[in-house]
Amino acid sequence: MAPMQTAVLVLMLVGCALAQVDWKASANAFQKLLGDDDKGHAENCGDAKHNFTLEWSPKDLNFDQKHSVTINFDMTPVEDWSSGKACITVNLDPYQEPIYQGCKDADCNMINPYVPGACPFKAQKAIKLSKSIPLTTPIPIPPSDYKIKVEVQTASGGPFICGQAVLHVVDSYKN
Repeated sequence: MAPMQTAVLVLMLVGCALAQVDWKASANAFQKLLGDDDKGHAENCGDAKHNFTLEWSPKDLNFDQKHSVTINFDMTPVEDWSSGKACITVNLDPYQEPIYQGCKDADCNMINPYVPGACPFKAQKAIKLSKSIPLTTPIPIPPSDYKIKVEVQTASGGPFICGQAVLHVVDSYKN
């Protein structure tokens, strides 16, 4: 470990001891500081009470029909959810104008085929999912960085979760 990284780690550990901060949160912050080159991460773009962890590996996505991605998701919902609306916005990073934007009704029937029995989600019941998914698509996806924002609402229209991430798609013809 480089001297600068060691110094930052020591400062974080001292800070945690003094402030009695959550060690897991500190470890996650340190991992982000060091950078994990093979994992992608989503960020919460909603209220802090709707916090979650979403990461995938590998970070670079290759849709050549031969690769897969492992997704890890961790959340404790603050309310029940079985249906609502999902809104997605896709931008070609760094441009602000969306290349896709739309909303669709969403329910457990959309989730359970991929993760059987995960839905409906219950308030205060932790959700921990890990799934490997083949990266297949009927049409080629051009290599680029895609900024994705997903907002999920409850059936009554209130916020359930909001996440955003940059997906790095590599040229599947080169690999």
